Amino acid sequence: IGETQLKFLFSTVSHTIIQSRRLSETFKFLIAWFLLSDGVNTVFYIALFFAKKEIGMNNTEVRIRTLITAALIIPVGAIVGVYAFNGLQRLFHISTKTMILIVGAGYCLLPIWGLVGFLTEDFGLKSKAEIYAASALDGLLLGAVQSFCRVLFSELLPAGHENEFFALYEITDKGSSWLGPLIVGGINSAGHTLRVGFWWVFATLVVPVVLIAFVNVEKGKREALQFSVAERKKRQVKWGK
Repeated sequence: IGETQLKFLFSTVSHTIIQSRRLSETFKFLIAWFLLSDGVNTVFYIALFFAKKEIGMNNTEVRIRTLITAALIIPVGAIVGVYAFNGLQRLFHISTKTMILIVGAGYCLLPIWGLVGFLTEDFGLKSKAEIYAASALDGLLLGAVQSFCRVLFSELLPAGHENEFFALYEITDKGSSWLGPLIVGGINSAGHTLRVGFWWVFATLVVPVVLIAFVNVEKGKREALQFSVAERKKRQVKWGK
């Protein structure tokens, strides 16, 4: 990518971020998605290191577990989860926002599962079987949360600006992928048990779920419509039409 292209890329992204602040509900959702995607990504990261350091899996077992989880359990679970939760939504006529809250609440069970290990000796991600079961739950929820969040975000977008806002959505998603591993790695480097890292994961799942609960979808749609009309008028004035 050349210097001119980079300048154009950054100016476009900056412009979209500034514009998104005029869409309060859309902007609120983007902040929630930044945190939620970090929590979702960190769950898989912390599970790998947790299996090795806390449960005692050797390097070969960790590599095998990673291969099985990444290539089988999570993808299959994600496919099943998408169809299962979509079926649930259609059967009971549940809104997309409510489905995100349901799936988000389900995701919160994963760090809680790990934190329970502080209180008990035999349960709380303390066995290989529990790690695989947690991976299956992660997969079941992963496809659903990604699908529902994309659908809700699309409902909050102004017509004619979908590409630039979905580009920002993807940047928000990928841009948070470093945060969780950095925090968990810092916890580990400080000499704490990796189980403490589940507090961070729990926070990055609970906070966005609460934020999404306060997203006013109908207001967001009105703002998107007003934004689209205003931008269209600006273009008409600019080009004298």
